[in-house]
Amino acid sequence: MTRSTLTASVLALLAALGLWWTLHREAPGDDPLQGANVAATRADVGGNAALMEVSGSSADPRHALTAHASLWTVEVVDNKGQAVPEASVRAQMGEAVLAGTGGATWPEPAAGTWTLTVEAAPFPTWQRAVIVLAERPTVTRIVLGEPHTLEGRVRDSYGDPRRYHIIGFVPDNGPVPTSPTEWMKLPNGRTDASGHFMAQLPHRGRWRAFVGFSGKVMYEDPQPVEFTDAGPFQVEFVVQAPTRLLIEAHEPPGATTELPIGVSVYRSAAILDLERPLPPQLRSDAAPDLDDPTLDEEMREEMRAAWEHERAPMSDSDRAALAYRALVVPDGWRMDRSSILDAQRRLLLEFLPVDEELRFAVSRGAEVFRVDGSAWLSASPPVRVRIDLPAANASGAAPPAGPPPVVHATITPVQLPRAPLPVGATWY
Repeated sequence: MTRSTLTASVLALLAALGLWWTLHREAPGDDPLQGANVAATRADVGGNAALMEVSGSSADPRHALTAHASLWTVEVVDNKGQAVPEASVRAQMGEAVLAGTGGATWPEPAAGTWTLTVEAAPFPTWQRAVIVLAERPTVTRIVLGEPHTLEGRVRDSYGDPRRYHIIGFVPDNGPVPTSPTEWMKLPNGRTDASGHFMAQLPHRGRWRAFVGFSGKVMYEDPQPVEFTDAGPFQVEFVVQAPTRLLIEAHEPPGATTELPIGVSVYRSAAILDLERPLPPQLRSDAAPDLDDPTLDEEMREEMRAAWEHERAPMSDSDRAALAYRALVVPDGWRMDRSSILDAQRRLLLEFLPVDEELRFAVSRGAEVFRVDGSAWLSASPPVRVRIDLPAANASGAAPPAGPPPVVHATITPVQLPRAPLPVGATWY
């Protein structure tokens, strides 16, 4: 064999070997090592093979193992940190699904963004997107019943703020309790003098709101509202404006005084006796326990003086003054409420009954007056009662004898300059 013939044979052999290597390198399915890696990955999934589809989407199959986390642990607790064993946990990414109860531990889940859903009564459904990183453990702690803070205000249909109203929330579409004691057992807030409030719900989900005042439910939202991470976080309530009675006292020009002026409103005794029966009048002649060790000397003196005053016979002048003041009460009527007018000689009363006659009496210092005229309220508008008083006595004392003088009351409706607002709730 010549030197040239040997060289040609070597080159042919090298070319054949290169062709064989190229053909086998481009057939990865025939690589026994690669096949073993895929089989090991599927075997490591174990009992989860039916729940989780192993993805071979890696561009380079030699890096398939790096597309999995080492461990994914899901913990489910309530807002007090207690485990919720009845919680149903479900994770999904594409066609892959993981499931557990009361929490879960999943070995080597596929890395990526999973949609994690937790359901446990009575909490609302919890759902988030959770990123599981490759080649490292992931721990997801889920707190059910996260509090939801809500701010808002309450106005009436006149547009005026309603102070000291209770805003309560019943779960889902439950009934609104009628007792204020039961109101306070629910999540609630209370408006301030400007009608604003803040309330915190113990957990998100479906709640139905109501507004109450003075033992009465002023407004109920007809439908429950779903509270989520996205809101709502603010609400504005408009409740039906109560009946309003504006009382004004006027003295003659140049004869105004600094004496306090009080007004009493009377309603039919027959109606009030049924609506608010008077409690029995109990009187005890037993002396208070002045030896009580919890009392200090000042309290003992006050109790002793009050007991002695109660036992002391009423003087003739006190008895006459009491009888004189009683003459201003119309026969068959009972006082509903009484108050002192402010510095502008005005008094605003609310929540008086509609379609019922209201009578009045006025006092100025020691003077008392019967009032000629009565008022009838409707749902709206407000009613103004103007009472014109005579000049005060020089001494400010009541006349010694005779019936109390009569003053006149002028009753007129108050025309508001604005249209009433619709009753309801607006959520933001």
